[in-house]
Amino acid sequence: MIKRLLLVLCILTGCSPDNQAVAPGNSLFAGASTGKTANVTPAATPVLPGDHRSHDAYQLEWWYLTLVLNDDQGEPFAAQFTLFRLLTGPDNSDWSTAQTYMAHVSVHSQRHHWFGERFARGGVGNAGIEEKPFAAFMDDWRWQATSHELFPSTLSFSPAAGVQLTLDLTQHGPYAMHGDNGYSEKSADGRFRSYYYSQPFIQASGTLTLPSGQHSVSGNGWFDHEWTSALADQDALGWDWFSLHLDNGDKIMAFRMHVNDATPYVTGTYVTREGQSHHLDSNDIDLQPTATLSVAGRTMPLNWHMVIPSEQVDIQLIPFKTDQYNRAQFPYYEGRMQVSGTHAGSGFMELTGY
Repeated sequence: MIKRLLLVLCILTGCSPDNQAVAPGNSLFAGASTGKTANVTPAATPVLPGDHRSHDAYQLEWWYLTLVLNDDQGEPFAAQFTLFRLLTGPDNSDWSTAQTYMAHVSVHSQRHHWFGERFARGGVGNAGIEEKPFAAFMDDWRWQATSHELFPSTLSFSPAAGVQLTLDLTQHGPYAMHGDNGYSEKSADGRFRSYYYSQPFIQASGTLTLPSGQHSVSGNGWFDHEWTSALADQDALGWDWFSLHLDNGDKIMAFRMHVNDATPYVTGTYVTREGQSHHLDSNDIDLQPTATLSVAGRTMPLNWHMVIPSEQVDIQLIPFKTDQYNRAQFPYYEGRMQVSGTHAGSGFMELTGY
């Protein structure tokens, strides 16, 4: 059982110490399927707040918070809280459920990176999703709301000794449904797809305690919730994902999927400051890497150029520091980005499968 669990979790994050490619070459989820699971179809799109819950019949699911923070003196920080769920089996028993959870938390300063990773079986009581009130948790790493809605809520975790982040979270805009009302196709043929929505209008404030001292921090947050079974396939090789907060109040999500024997497939969503969401297909957005850099012994595309002609967006994206690699048993790149060009701003980038 332990060997099987480790194999599944390695597949989940595409870990491959010898991979030096500049494009993803690992099938992230192949072999993770435990048999028949629910399929994503356009007939059943997300309905909120009910679908903040766990969808246990689907192979994969994640609740993902990223935070772009600054302290009172303007020093930049970044943070991540993610709870992953996998349908790994065996069937439910008196000891656990068929679900496996993996939690990732991180805090970045300009000079340091603190990262934590934990695993648990569902039904044991130390990890999972609660609905009323909503909570996503792994041991004492906890995102806790006051009702079945996600906000207002608190977030608290410690990725390493001497590091503690405690935030109050509120929302100031509507949710964004990606793709067709939350039905998100990831490939040109529609074979790879998910249910996917975000809350890009999160305000965060609280306290960050570091070994060097305490900081009062505040900034923008972004929440993603996604569930699918289609990505448990050997041809799904990874992705490049961006969530951007523009200084004019607009938001951008961009997703560049890598499928075996196909050109990268780019989709996205443009969200105005008033909360109006506009789907971007591959003809509406151009997203290309402009520089590759070496991180953790791997060559990765860290500098990017994004163009959205309909929104008069022509921007450069660079990391606020080069090394934001989550060094753990199951590693990937996740970190803060800076935006320049026709628009300024900041956000997050995730690179998987490299």
